[in-house]
Amino acid sequence: MRTVMFLTGLSVLGLIGARPACAAGADESAFPRFELTPFLGYRLAGTLGVLDSTATVHADDHTAYGAALSVRIDEDAQYGLFYSRQPTTVRSNLGRVGLNVEYIHLDGEFAHEYSPWVHPYVIGALGLTRLSVDAPGSNDGGFFSLALGGGLRIPVRAHIDLRVETRAYLTFIEHNSSIFCASGVSGGTCALRGHGTTFVQYDFLVGAAYTF
Repeated sequence: MRTVMFLTGLSVLGLIGARPACAAGADESAFPRFELTPFLGYRLAGTLGVLDSTATVHADDHTAYGAALSVRIDEDAQYGLFYSRQPTTVRSNLGRVGLNVEYIHLDGEFAHEYSPWVHPYVIGALGLTRLSVDAPGSNDGGFFSLALGGGLRIPVRAHIDLRVETRAYLTFIEHNSSIFCASGVSGGTCALRGHGTTFVQYDFLVGAAYTF
């Protein structure tokens, strides 16, 4: 599993670093340098296996929100930091449990000006998935994750674009991971123990990008 994670991470890093930092002789003043994009969307799926069992638990589909801060390298490429959070619930051996799913990723985005009105783009990302349960004294879980996606950028006015985007996340859950554990009067209890599997989710996002 660690070998697969390492090789997959190298592949995404290759996508993120596929372009040079800046084309020789390019006029950097011809485009804004930074971009800030708040996002709102809807997140689908999310299934975890249970240790020593064939059972699975499912995260409910729910609203997600976040933001991206990027640095433009040239007219077609930019790199940045992406954060997204989804408050949702899962059913476990402790009943219905509130769950927060957060992604903190380094992004690489590569666009193509298909027309003056629509600019399609693709995204490769890697980073951390944080899973935390809404319960006092519970433990959070942090796991390596990847994302691939794409979208459309629609210019609205100077320095403002509408972004319509979809992302697929792949999180690697370590073997025997005690994700939702808490200590109470009856001792330690775990809502879920992962058995070395993957956690897959999908985002549909809309954002307003401001460049400066």
